[in-house]
Amino acid sequence: CVSGSLATNQTKVFKLIIPSQLISLSGGREQRELTCFTTLGKDLMYDSIGRQGSNILHGNIDQLGSYSECISARAPAGSFNGQYCKLKVQQGGIDFHVAICMPSSCKNEDVIKAEELGILKYKNRSFLSFSPMPLFRVTNATYGVKSVHCHSISPRIDMFVGVCMYVSPFSAAEVFDWMLTCFAIQKSVPSVLSTETSTGSYSVINGIRVLSLLWIISGHMCQFILFNNLDNPLEWLRTIPNNVFYIVSLGGPFYLAVDTFFLISGLLSARTLLNMSDRSREGLSFRILRDYVIKRLQRILPLYLYTMCLLIGLYSLIPWRSVGENSKSHLEKCKQSWWTNLLFLNNFISVDQHCMGWTWYLANDFQFYITTPVFIFLRRQLMVTLAGLVLLSCFMVTALISWFFKLPIGLHSDSRLISHRVYNVQYYLKPYCRYGPFLIGILLGILMHRRETPLLTTKAPVLVGWLCALLIMAVVIALGYTLDDSIASYSVVSVLYQALHRSVWAASVGWIILACEEGYGGFVRSLLSCRVWVPLANLSYACYLVHPAVIDIYNGLQETLLHYTDINMFYLFIGHTVLTHAAGFALCVLVEIPIQALRRHIRT
Repeated sequence: CVSGSLATNQTKVFKLIIPSQLISLSGGREQRELTCFTTLGKDLMYDSIGRQGSNILHGNIDQLGSYSECISARAPAGSFNGQYCKLKVQQGGIDFHVAICMPSSCKNEDVIKAEELGILKYKNRSFLSFSPMPLFRVTNATYGVKSVHCHSISPRIDMFVGVCMYVSPFSAAEVFDWMLTCFAIQKSVPSVLSTETSTGSYSVINGIRVLSLLWIISGHMCQFILFNNLDNPLEWLRTIPNNVFYIVSLGGPFYLAVDTFFLISGLLSARTLLNMSDRSREGLSFRILRDYVIKRLQRILPLYLYTMCLLIGLYSLIPWRSVGENSKSHLEKCKQSWWTNLLFLNNFISVDQHCMGWTWYLANDFQFYITTPVFIFLRRQLMVTLAGLVLLSCFMVTALISWFFKLPIGLHSDSRLISHRVYNVQYYLKPYCRYGPFLIGILLGILMHRRETPLLTTKAPVLVGWLCALLIMAVVIALGYTLDDSIASYSVVSVLYQALHRSVWAASVGWIILACEEGYGGFVRSLLSCRVWVPLANLSYACYLVHPAVIDIYNGLQETLLHYTDINMFYLFIGHTVLTHAAGFALCVLVEIPIQALRRHIRT
């Protein structure tokens, strides 16, 4: 792995002998003499190698060793240093990781070849000879290395990263005084922190939006940690479904808060288009539709693209640690599929390699957004008929997909989903399975905008509506606990739940909005329309874009696995929430609001 003579020192720690098979690793095209280490900082390299620990029955099977100890090792002559490498090993159908420390000049293929030849040894003892997985956990002692990932301590900045790091959102400003006016912090900060709401806005939406975002942050925090960073994932999977924290651990039955956002987006899209049509003498013309789409793009694209470039730059510079390979892989994914984000097609194209995977929501939302004029244009009877047919079609498609793939309704505890990503690829990301809540929002927006008299006039139907809405929401969450969605006992009930639960949840939230706006919200309306929610709601879009990166960076900088306890999860949630809103505030003040102000200056 090191070109040149063998490094020597009086204190020899261990020695790897590279046979002639490794002299050429490029099919004869490149000859290089590979000589590995005899000494590196005494015992550092061998001591940093991963070894089997305790708590195996609760899922602590990864052997991560010590990242910092490995990279701190240096050759006596300074010709190379330690490089942290993770081997993905499979034994008895179980995948786990074993870390070893190799010279920095070794590549992934060198490590694989050395393992195949059985020369990863210290004093004739293989690094992997200690029975990687105890036989009380698996029935097969035979193991095989599936892949190797070596961490480079130096950042890799290529042309793609360089361009993204130096993209400036301010290039559109051609006049210096415009720049001073638009990008003045003393104007941006009051705009973000303002508690005033626009005339005619729905006051309770701010509270719903903020609480839904907190629910999503909690779910993403638990999801990211569960799949990559826990030393007791089996205990987590066994404990959480019987724990009240299940409601916030994966967003309840998997991110119902996202469906709340779809409902709000549908409601606001209908109101926006109807207001534009009312202000125009032409009615619903082509110009109105053009402005309707352009306004949406101007609202979401600048901050979206800036955040993407910002994260690409950050991810290329961050010194990822022992469990950071998944975080680091985002950079390569963005190089391949950034254009799908730009076209809002990342929920269909390159789904397994999408850049900023959480932005599938924006793709769905924009695709839904451009369907709103169809329902606005139609007469009432045709609109109701079409909406009913579309909802029925969405239910049937979702039911068929759920039945065919036996999709679970809650926790992703089934290994078939982790390995094949069936749930996400076939169902979770697809607009034809997620359109129901948005369509309900469109219908609610049309109903509330066109009403000439109050829709709710007596207390009896209001009381029935509140009871039904709260009962439905409770049942949707409770069934996530109780339904058996295993492959062996998959039933029609599970299929119906999968097909309907998101839309009925959205309908219940829609009732809350309607009742509160009609003056029948009581304490709920007072809580959700409190002015304290307004500044936080102003940050919600920026926070949504950046919060997975905040969680991902924290996880990727860990050298050891985290241990699940309720108090640990709570403290992590508080920390991620605070840092997310701090980052969102910075993005709003420095990027989003100035760009929107610049756009208004250019138009005038």
